[in-house]
Amino acid sequence: MRGFTINADYVHVDGFEITNLRSHFPDSTGVFTNGAQDEISGCYIHHSVNDAGVVISGRSAPRNNLVKNNMISRKPQYDLKVDRLVVVFTMAKTAFRERKITKRKAEIPS
Repeated sequence: MRGFTINADYVHVDGFEITNLRSHFPDSTGVFTNGAQDEISGCYIHHSVNDAGVVISGRSAPRNNLVKNNMISRKPQYDLKVDRLVVVFTMAKTAFRERKITKRKAEIPS
């Protein structure tokens, strides 16, 4: 399945396998949201050329979004990317495989 772009509030994306995203545009991310109260759960996001599996960003400060129970792997740069405008963000039980998490980014270990 290809990715999702969420431009609304109170959207729940649950239980999808999202893979083989081939574009570097923001809307080809596994899940891109700029809404509020959105939930991304139970998804397996992998093998993408875009820089992130899940992106929370937007012009009007996305808030109160939840990312939980996901598996995100085999990304070129970031598994999860959160914009500086995000007001509240919660993450629970989301696994990142084959990554070393640093302050700047998640990196593939040598």
